Amino acid sequence: LSKRVFILQTMSNPLIDLTTNKSQHVTSAPIKLYGASAGKAVNYVSPNDVAEVAVRALLAPHNHVDKIYQLTGPLSIKEEEVAKHLEKFIGKPVVYVDQPIERFELNEALGGVPSWLLHDIVSLEQIKALGHEGYAPFLTSDIEKVCNHKPETFVDYLSNVDVMSPLERAVSS
Repeated sequence: LSKRVFILQTMSNPLIDLTTNKSQHVTSAPIKLYGASAGKAVNYVSPNDVAEVAVRALLAPHNHVDKIYQLTGPLSIKEEEVAKHLEKFIGKPVVYVDQPIERFELNEALGGVPSWLLHDIVSLEQIKALGHEGYAPFLTSDIEKVCNHKPETFVDYLSNVDVMSPLERAVSS
């Protein structure tokens, strides 16, 4: 038997990244969103959709016995597109800077990311750089099956400020 492991890359991750780089917000220079996805598309899933699936499974566990869900967003997008969406959301220039994984890891370490978290962040970037999330077979309809609606797109998520966490809302203009 082989086990399949899926890691959720939620749409809130880039917003949280922006809140941790407050010093970038002071100047008029573009805010830089760093990564190492090697130009590959990434599938972001809305934390709202993830939460709704979890609540439905908790409230009606009999409907979810022996089921495994692969929660995906409706499409995969490149990090440069994420930066453009974030730019519109916060009203300030945002650029994505793609780095070789070694430089990304070094910069994150020098930036003060704790070692226990650094390994996970670097691993996520390595997974993104594989490019598997950019292929149509990666996408599922599991959210739609469970929740009876299509998953939120990145733009939908950014438009839904009322349900964002205070940390995510703090980034909006």
